[in-house]
Amino acid sequence: MGSKDVSSLISLLDDSDSEVAAVVMERLCAQGEEVIPWLEAAWERCSEGEHLARIERVIAQIQENATLQKLRTWVDSGAKDMLTGVFYLNKLFSPDVEFEQLSAPIQKLGQEVWMEFNEHLTALEHVRLINDAIYERGKLVGRRAVDNDRTMLLSEVLRYKQGCQMALGLLYICVAEYLEVPISGIRLPGSGMLCYRDTYNILDDASGTLFYIDPHNGALCGKPQLSNLVKKHLNLNAPLEQLLGPCKRQVLLHRYSRLLSTIYHNDGKHQLSARANRAANILGEETSF
Repeated sequence: MGSKDVSSLISLLDDSDSEVAAVVMERLCAQGEEVIPWLEAAWERCSEGEHLARIERVIAQIQENATLQKLRTWVDSGAKDMLTGVFYLNKLFSPDVEFEQLSAPIQKLGQEVWMEFNEHLTALEHVRLINDAIYERGKLVGRRAVDNDRTMLLSEVLRYKQGCQMALGLLYICVAEYLEVPISGIRLPGSGMLCYRDTYNILDDASGTLFYIDPHNGALCGKPQLSNLVKKHLNLNAPLEQLLGPCKRQVLLHRYSRLLSTIYHNDGKHQLSARANRAANILGEETSF
């Protein structure tokens, strides 16, 4: 579509007929991100009113569609790294966030301990170094309350140095992946706990894990301790061995998206809640290990 056609469509957003405006908005959204510069230029020239509001809605919808498509591509290509998936989810709610705003602080955290890493370190030593980078040098603090996106979105967590268990878990995994340390979320529904994967089959354990990490503060626990806690508080249908094993990246992000949806819903932000649910649908069912 040429620039004149785009400009004509944008001018029609001011049509008094709401049905005409709705058709125009749909056509503009279908053009994708390439029309955003024209929309932004029109927005700058526009005064307050319905025309301005419609331009803003079109820009927001185009950005959402583009980010969801990138998230879908990430899933379809194998969800090979956590940071990219987390970035797309963050961008859904903070469209101005750039990848470097997340990747640079995570690389800095990893580089804090990179020189201390070597092939002779044990799994426990890996975790102690990562804990030192995140909680001591990085000054990140865990918050039990999960009632707003400031403790959920990674850009906000890095900015304000505080996050809920699940958000800090995503951060922890991103740092671990940068350092090539095998740390994942676990399959247990609703859980923010992490596990250190038993990649060398050191233990004769069906769950495939060496031990568990609480990203709220970096505390470690063994399988018996976590098993007892789970049995005490949860009524589970699936075998515990299975639920305490590592989960795929998109499974953890599906859980994270549902939690975001609940937070926005409880805060009366129903459009954002629906957006989080659309992301969760792309990420698939949480029960898909």
